[in-house]
Amino acid sequence: GKVGEVGIIGKELVKANLTRGIALIALEGEFAPQYIKQALCSESSQNRLISSMNGSALQEISIGTLRSFKISIPKCREEQTAIANALSDVDALISELEKLIAKKQAIKTATMQQLLTGRT
Repeated sequence: GKVGEVGIIGKELVKANLTRGIALIALEGEFAPQYIKQALCSESSQNRLISSMNGSALQEISIGTLRSFKISIPKCREEQTAIANALSDVDALISELEKLIAKKQAIKTATMQQLLTGRT
């Protein structure tokens, strides 16, 4: 993995042993895990996390940095979930568009090669 990757785990793994370089953020109260994930994956959060990395050979983010990391969270869990779902839908759309663009570029490249070499 890389520094700043975020995932959601099930309750069965909450007490699991973690290796160095992995931090568990346990949520208590009215927090939607999907919203927290989206917030931590945002460009601004990722930039803040990356700028707070320390270490030379093995770069990492300290637990202290994570504990003091602040994100804006709507008070209502339903609003958090709605925002997370909307952002997830946009992420999926962007991913599909990127795949389509790559496919079209491959077709263009193949077509150009055929036209320029005279092979069909």
